[in-house]
Amino acid sequence: MFKSRAKPLQESKGNVLIVDDNSQNLKVLTRILEAEGYDIALAMEAKQMFEYLDNEIPDLILLDIMMPDMDGYTACLKLKNLDRWKDVPVIFLTALTGTRNMMEGYNCGAVDFITKPFEPLEVLARVKTHVSLNQAQHQLKTLLIEKKRDKTIIEEQQKLLETMAITDGLTNLVNKKFAEHQIDDEMARYRRTGQMFSLALCAVDQLKEVVELHGVEAKNVILKNMADFFIDIKRKQDTVARWDDEVFMIIMPHTEAEGAQTFTERLRERVEKMSHKYEDRSLKVTVTLGVAEYNKVMEKTEIIERTEGALINGIRLGKNKVMLDARYAIKSE
Repeated sequence: MFKSRAKPLQESKGNVLIVDDNSQNLKVLTRILEAEGYDIALAMEAKQMFEYLDNEIPDLILLDIMMPDMDGYTACLKLKNLDRWKDVPVIFLTALTGTRNMMEGYNCGAVDFITKPFEPLEVLARVKTHVSLNQAQHQLKTLLIEKKRDKTIIEEQQKLLETMAITDGLTNLVNKKFAEHQIDDEMARYRRTGQMFSLALCAVDQLKEVVELHGVEAKNVILKNMADFFIDIKRKQDTVARWDDEVFMIIMPHTEAEGAQTFTERLRERVEKMSHKYEDRSLKVTVTLGVAEYNKVMEKTEIIERTEGALINGIRLGKNKVMLDARYAIKSE
């Protein structure tokens, strides 16, 4: 049966319901979040979760995907199909990785993922983002209903919501959802003007080794440093997003494949020379990039898959490379 944790002495930052059939996972997450001032409720199966929700609506649900009575995907769909619960944000807890699992989760209505084993900084960053976003949404609804605040305050709240909804909590780059909208805009521009654009996916090569040797916090330091570096090196018209856990997306308007290859090769060379300070250590990583050019009317999934294919080829060939989409490479020979 679920149980509510004792409230900490400091003012509560929000109510989080954790649903996981593994008691050790519940203990770890409770320790991380209670230390930051969150009120915690626990459930070990979907049935207990719904019993809790009959009496109280939390600010956020952390929901395990693999559970004995009802898997997380099914439980999330049930939540989103009922009006009283549909606005509660859900973050999936999972050891599963890969685009397919993430797409299934987003299609069920989840707002984010936290991967196992849990890393405190990542857990806190994602929980803070979505609890704050949910609370801001409730505040905005209250303002609109009561009409007690002036237009300026409402506009500021709306800007805050919009910024939080498109921002990755760890790196402060725009997130995958924003990047996909940006690709849609570039495709529409191509249909109007015939102006090509290129995409690049950039994977940081040695992060698994970094985690094994120095821990997940070292990985997060590198990811934050890489995000700052991308912002510094990118051209004004480019967009850099955190696409996946260890992968960045670069959207390059008005750029053909040759130009994108030149730019990303320069980026690769500079990353190879960089050092990342973590505690008393100096860490080095490389990056592998896949590049694809959008030069005909195609679906968004196709240009993304071509970019992913180029990245995978680079990784298979030894990493620390820039690889062009195979279709373009053949055409150029």
